[in-house]
Amino acid sequence: MNQFYARVRATFADIQSQQSSGAILIVAHAITNQMILRAVFNISLAQAIAIKQANDELYLIEMNAGDSPCLWKLITETNLGDL
Repeated sequence: MNQFYARVRATFADIQSQQSSGAILIVAHAITNQMILRAVFNISLAQAIAIKQANDELYLIEMNAGDSPCLWKLITETNLGDL
């Protein structure tokens, strides 16, 4: 899992370096999304794996220079329990 995380983190950093401003859309599977959130928010593997994501969920991460990242999650009928 640590090797997978290292690949995801490196790829995410590469994407960020190529796109200094504006929006970036990343479509990925749940485990990849967990590893992206781990990299962005500097959380542990256990914390990342505890994040549950259904197939129809959407996250928005705002990353502005000098500010902490901000995570937004689209809430639907199927994930109301996450509130």
